[in-house]
Amino acid sequence: MATLTATEQLTAHLRGELLRGRWVGTMPGVPRLAAEFSVNCKTSETTLQALENEGLLVGQGPGRRRKIVLPEGHTPLALRVAMLCYEQSDQTQDYLIDSKNKLEAAGHTVFYAPSNLTEIKMDVQRLARMVKKTEADAPGGDCRHT
Repeated sequence: MATLTATEQLTAHLRGELLRGRWVGTMPGVPRLAAEFSVNCKTSETTLQALENEGLLVGQGPGRRRKIVLPEGHTPLALRVAMLCYEQSDQTQDYLIDSKNKLEAAGHTVFYAPSNLTEIKMDVQRLARMVKKTEADAPGGDCRHT
């Protein structure tokens, strides 16, 4: 069994993320992807070029982000994302509203968990029961602000 190169591994991963709908509109640039996936810029660029060759991305000129072009009829997988806040008032925080709007713009259903951490008194067992009862595909994380 052949071992995949870093470029092949990253290409496969990004292909899956594109088809899942992680990014909408345009792809992040080379430096951002290199930093996020701990690869060098050459690997990141080669990966984006491979995805262009596959037709999933279209270059828009030097210094411009590549446009995402999903196959015709392809609908990205929509997730149900539950956001768990530290307290009820956190739901009005600008960064949470922005995150919720971006997830919804990407086609996901976003909602706040039925209780917050303050209401369940940070009790791990109560949290586990609530998570089991909450119909979500992806937890949105703790909305605690610092």
